[in-house]
Amino acid sequence: MTDRDAVSRSRNRVVEALGRWADRPDGRAEIQRIGLGFTNYNWRVIWPDRTSHFVKSPGEKTDGLIERQTAVDASRKVGLVGVAPQLLHVDAQSGVEVYEFLDGFRGANLIDLHDSDILAGILAGYRTVHRSQRFLSTATGFEQIEAHLHHLAQLNIALPSQFTSLEPALAQARDAIEASGIDLTGSYNDAHITNYMIGSGKTVKIIDWEYAGNNDSAWDLGGIAFESFMTPERERLMVELYYGSWRADAAARIYLYSNLTMMKWSLWALLQSHLSTMGYDFRQYGQFLLARAQYGISSPRWEAALRAV
Repeated sequence: MTDRDAVSRSRNRVVEALGRWADRPDGRAEIQRIGLGFTNYNWRVIWPDRTSHFVKSPGEKTDGLIERQTAVDASRKVGLVGVAPQLLHVDAQSGVEVYEFLDGFRGANLIDLHDSDILAGILAGYRTVHRSQRFLSTATGFEQIEAHLHHLAQLNIALPSQFTSLEPALAQARDAIEASGIDLTGSYNDAHITNYMIGSGKTVKIIDWEYAGNNDSAWDLGGIAFESFMTPERERLMVELYYGSWRADAAARIYLYSNLTMMKWSLWALLQSHLSTMGYDFRQYGQFLLARAQYGISSPRWEAALRAV
């Protein structure tokens, strides 16, 4: 199936789902493709009164990547506490989701994540969720990696040598972190830069909670560190903003997780390279992540973090 075919099928699902939505505004809607997203097809629905909704249509062959019941549970909960747009409706037949539209917001970029006010806003959102929420299922970073490895084995997809060379480091980190303990909280488990939506006054909302699950809260901080290419100085600021003061053990855990997160998403990218209809070069992206993880794990900071965690 081509990307064009998948887009057409997605649009048809959206039209049908909106027709079944009892609380939809009156009149014929204008449906516009939002060309962002690596897993689902996203749409802006504009009604005759010019109000809008954000509509997400599940991508083809994504059921093995996303636990949809947990994603819906998490999306509802984080919307109710104000961290994300509110989930208004889920179509029982197609899984199409309807959200409030974030008028006046834009997706963040790399420069934004180096703005201390915006970083503080992201961390405040995480702290709210971490301290108040539990979701339907657990997905620690190690369990996410295991799930991807299992999925790849089922599809008879060989692991790249870059990944297998890092497996001893993965085992080291797991031993060190599990020995020191993991406190599970409702966690985001994603951190892609454009999922941080920036509004006026540097207001922050966090969208796309489809990979959410109960996890170590520091995994989310490791995700920001990897996505924004944080320097040690910026990582220190993040620790102080999130925890209220400097903690060497937290910084060590975040450093380990930032590199493990890259390993995790490299496996996701490898799966997507075989499953996705979206035309993105997922294989090259996965190779880039593994090169970054190799660099981080070869640093003296890795051994120091194993001792400090």
